Amino acid sequence: MSETPQFERNTSTSYAIRPGTTLEGRLSAYLERLGYHATMHYIRHEHEIDVWGERDDGQTIAVECKEYYSGEGISLPLVRDFFAKVHDLRELEGVPTKAMFVTIGTFNETAREYLDRRGIIAVDGDDLVLLEKDVKKIDEIVISERKPQDTLILQLRDEVRRLRRELERRVEIADLSSQLEDLRVRLDMATLPTFFHPASLSTHVWYSDRFATPFVGLQGRFKDFFVVDFPIVQKVVFTTSGFWGEKQKMAAPGQTRVEQGQVTFIEGIREDVAETYYHETVGGYALNSYLNRAVYTLDGTRLGEVTDFCLGAPKGLLRIQAVMIRLEERLRSDVKEETIVIPADRLIFERDCFKLLATLSPRGIPLTCKFCGARIKQGAIFCDRCGRSLV
Repeated sequence: MSETPQFERNTSTSYAIRPGTTLEGRLSAYLERLGYHATMHYIRHEHEIDVWGERDDGQTIAVECKEYYSGEGISLPLVRDFFAKVHDLRELEGVPTKAMFVTIGTFNETAREYLDRRGIIAVDGDDLVLLEKDVKKIDEIVISERKPQDTLILQLRDEVRRLRRELERRVEIADLSSQLEDLRVRLDMATLPTFFHPASLSTHVWYSDRFATPFVGLQGRFKDFFVVDFPIVQKVVFTTSGFWGEKQKMAAPGQTRVEQGQVTFIEGIREDVAETYYHETVGGYALNSYLNRAVYTLDGTRLGEVTDFCLGAPKGLLRIQAVMIRLEERLRSDVKEETIVIPADRLIFERDCFKLLATLSPRGIPLTCKFCGARIKQGAIFCDRCGRSLV
């Protein structure tokens, strides 16, 4: 009975190298013997694999080759880089079915444990000799069995990374959507005197739609906005029902979000922290009381009266962003519009009326209309040629 050849494990720091051959060439020849179609320096999705093998039955293998002669062994950063390639390819295409890291030297303990946890076959110099001499098969190089807790930790880490990427993606989408809607509103206010935005898309709501607008985080029924320092909304007025009937309350809105036709008070507005609202004494600051107020230019020209407000929450601060004005009859024929929308920052409220802060040009420098190019008078609000609003 013949004895199985015994190979003594080499513990020295160098291994016998076949003259004229590379490690990639040796692994390529070995895989060909196993029925693989081997390719050296294979590129796939911009990842270079030292040796790539494919079999007719669909099995694939990726091999990383390191001809290191030092006694320090393969370190963790090297094997981690290889796993990143393998993981990315499996995420994209589900291949390779096997992965193997080969060195003619040794692995340090940390690197070998990492390969074992990641399911990558670690082949050192001694194992390679045994494989080439058909004394050992690839499947006989057993990957250390993972402990159940190690497997759970890896799964949890992968889930954390996945959720973090999804959160970052959603935050970016929300940020870009907000920027897009803000730019769209600015463009509309600058070019379209009668702009209206569909509530399902806008990051703004109209005051005239307030009773059809959902208010999330409000413990009560919305009644009005409380505005002392125009255009900032200082408080929200709402009603609550109890044993003694309805009560009117008001409280600061705090951080607010306006999107898809809905107003959300992020921190919530609770009845127990609200103060009582007395319409008889402070009702003059309800936003409803600002409607139908006259609007004048700084030189005393009456433009018309306020008919609506557009509200938003840039950077979480609830405020009036635009004001709709019904023009005086004498101006409508010139402007060709019945109403115009002006940014709220261009208006101030004093003495029971609004005043428009029209931009004046420096002395001696003529202004031109940004729509038709016609020269306009200093302090003018409408273009004499095209009738468009200049504010």
